[in-house]
Amino acid sequence: MEYSYDNKGLREPLINRTFNPVPLFIQEVNASDIISFPTYAPDGPGVYSVILEVNDKANNSKYSRQVAIYDRTSNISTSSIHLIDVTTASKLTNFTWQTSQFSKIDVSWSGHFMNEVHEKGHFLEKILDYVPRLSDGKFGRRHDYKKILPSFDDNDGVRNRSFIPNIKSIIRFDTVGRQGIPMSTFPKTAWQDVTPLNDNKSFPLMDIRDGDSYQIWIRAHDIMGNSKVDYTAVHFDRSPPSVSKVKIEYNIDDGAYPFSRFTVVLIVVIIVLVFLGRTGRLQPAKQHDQNEEAIMKMKAKINFYTIKVGRHKNVLQFIGSVEDEVRGPMMILEYCSKGVLKQFLEAIKSNISVDIDERLYRIVFGICLGMDFLASKKVVHRRLAARNILLNGMYEPKITGFGPDYISDEGDDKSERERIPIKWLAPECMNSTKHANELSDVWSFGIVMWEIFSLGETPYPGLQSREVPGKIKQGYKMKKPERCDDAYV
Repeated sequence: MEYSYDNKGLREPLINRTFNPVPLFIQEVNASDIISFPTYAPDGPGVYSVILEVNDKANNSKYSRQVAIYDRTSNISTSSIHLIDVTTASKLTNFTWQTSQFSKIDVSWSGHFMNEVHEKGHFLEKILDYVPRLSDGKFGRRHDYKKILPSFDDNDGVRNRSFIPNIKSIIRFDTVGRQGIPMSTFPKTAWQDVTPLNDNKSFPLMDIRDGDSYQIWIRAHDIMGNSKVDYTAVHFDRSPPSVSKVKIEYNIDDGAYPFSRFTVVLIVVIIVLVFLGRTGRLQPAKQHDQNEEAIMKMKAKINFYTIKVGRHKNVLQFIGSVEDEVRGPMMILEYCSKGVLKQFLEAIKSNISVDIDERLYRIVFGICLGMDFLASKKVVHRRLAARNILLNGMYEPKITGFGPDYISDEGDDKSERERIPIKWLAPECMNSTKHANELSDVWSFGIVMWEIFSLGETPYPGLQSREVPGKIKQGYKMKKPERCDDAYV
């Protein structure tokens, strides 16, 4: 069936002067004591109508219609832009910390779940009246030819003529909320339907104290029985910061020395500096210029994260920035307690299990989601590698190591030239990452997958970096990683 934007509903393709739609399947069945009912398997997902014509021996006819959704391939997806947000939490903390009332939390997942195939095909819209074929008009000889009476139309079942209430082709949500340490596995029981259908819900809280956490799982269901679970967590703290009283200890004037220890150290430092200067070993440094350059780079990075990057569960979260009079501006980033992915892979080599394999798959999927988000923001990573992936307490991957621009390799000073990780880069970027793009990041993602399923091995084993470009041009490919199935080589 096709969607009519004028009438806002699904209908069978109409006959017009330039197009005469042909049914996808036609079969005649003779009436008998044992009827062999025909079957038909469509080529792809869609909403299909079945028209039954019944004739008697006098050639009198009646028509009926049934509507069905055929879909064996689509699934529910989650958005990397529209996230699950605890709207009662502070926006400044990206909705992860609640610092005011502890009586309830409000959660919104607007636009987060969707069956894209059903949404683009309008699978759940209302079914329009069947338009009689070959009609000569109200006073013609073939008036209402092949008309389907309302009593013979599809008014039963789930996919009938009526519009099916949905949000982005999701027909049902159910949720679970639990207090405690956040977990990566979702509960098996205590799920509650969100009725009426909605993409937000309030969760009442009891006995919440500073330092507690509360995790919320959302499960979406489509009309084909597919489901998808995602979650978020919020932490509670309304305690003000504590400031310790400063205590100053003065030097003792009547001690063994009439001056402080600091004075002794200062004299020693001066003697050493004079000696180094006279022997030519001490050179003046351009400290001011270096500090100014570092400050400008840090401010550019802060602006880059604030304006362009945004927030995603698989990208290291930028929390904020602070200004220090001595050290200049500094970034405050998400803490990842499980450390660097490469070190994690090396540590689990002797402890492989089914659970570890599943964790590796989830890590790969999370990196894929994070890179897809960065690509949607027109951000090119240029340095994607296992050493630039961090793991939080739930072993969720967090992409880091990217910045606002590339480092020029055209300067005269060799110390300013770009350091290129050749083994992780696409062939077109092995001399410079100036022209790196989303496609070159895809190549690096493939190398990261090789690192993960080889449990932290360095890519192109046995080859030095300078040998890699020539080998790739000759068609060289790395062997299958240890934990990779043959089906996916």
